[in-house]
Amino acid sequence: TPLYSSAASDVYKRQILGFGISAIWIFVLVSGVYIALKNYLTSVKSTALSSHISHLTMFKDYIEEEISKLDTLKSKRINIFVWYSLAFPNSRDGDIEVSTAYSSAIDKICDAVEHTNDSINSPKGEYGYRKHQERLISTVSSLGIKLSFLPKNDFHNVENDLFLLIDSVNQTFSNSTQKLSNIKRDYL
Repeated sequence: TPLYSSAASDVYKRQILGFGISAIWIFVLVSGVYIALKNYLTSVKSTALSSHISHLTMFKDYIEEEISKLDTLKSKRINIFVWYSLAFPNSRDGDIEVSTAYSSAIDKICDAVEHTNDSINSPKGEYGYRKHQERLISTVSSLGIKLSFLPKNDFHNVENDLFLLIDSVNQTFSNSTQKLSNIKRDYL
């Protein structure tokens, strides 16, 4: 009987040793997968942040360059970060698709122009230009653009340049086919 118990003991020892080795391999495998997954997620976040910074910088540089070509707009009156955040709210996650909120803001600018067109109340084309300026000032503020009340003709010049700037940005950074500079403005 001593041989039997020694053989049984050896079998149990081998089973325990086999189980221990299996447990260690499973632990190493799971740890490896976990580390690889963590590295992948860190890499994805890093790539998304790098893409965000690159896209934001390109957007900022583009707007500043376009403003320098226009006579009536000043870069200090345009908060590029507000504009960018409205247009690309998920950029930090690597998503640079134009938001519906931005498209809606552009539509509201069109609506403000149409409202002014509809308010013309005489054959000479008279309209409440202060009300028009209020509407436009309010509407473009969502883009981070600060306009001031100006004499009528000066405001029209600013409006023309602003629409050209927005059109240029939209053509470059979005798939929008709408051009503010082509909107019929009966009050001009």
